[in-house]
Amino acid sequence: MPRSDLEVFDYVQQSDDPLHIDYLTYAVFAHDKREWIKHREAQTGQTPDQDAINAWIANMADSQFERMRGAAVDVFDEAARDYLAADLEEARESVLRSAIVAEVRAASSFWKQNGYGVGNGHSRSVDPRGHYRPSFGLRELVPDGQGHLEHSAAIDCTANGTPRWSEVMPTGRDNLAKNSNHSAAVHSNWIRKPA
Repeated sequence: MPRSDLEVFDYVQQSDDPLHIDYLTYAVFAHDKREWIKHREAQTGQTPDQDAINAWIANMADSQFERMRGAAVDVFDEAARDYLAADLEEARESVLRSAIVAEVRAASSFWKQNGYGVGNGHSRSVDPRGHYRPSFGLRELVPDGQGHLEHSAAIDCTANGTPRWSEVMPTGRDNLAKNSNHSAAVHSNWIRKPA
């Protein structure tokens, strides 16, 4: 165990911690020593001599030096956080912005893929009695190599409003459905593969 200020400095440098932590540990020791000297002056009315200080150092337990090292680490951590506070906040905001952009892109990608199929496939027709009959094309995004769809399916509401599935095999721009009640307008809404 150390018995003087110089021996304390050598003792704290024996750790595996970085040198700056050793220096801060010694600074915590110097602060504790100063506080002890003030306490002794208040009790006895006189400043302790070097022999009294060395006796105080010799009576220190390992746990006291471990506490000093822990305090040094805390001081360094707090100082580093204060010094880097602006950079850390900027980095946090940058990560947050990136996450938001990624979420928006992911969400918009979903709506692009599904919106083309549902939105472009929506049409309406009027039956011979003048009733509105909506049709919705649900198209698979399977390109044929030229940007067109290979296959699509459609829901057609009949005159009584009952949905009916029909399939459309696109072999031409104005292709008719297998089901003659299906609106031909669905077939004219070709979907180009998004660029």
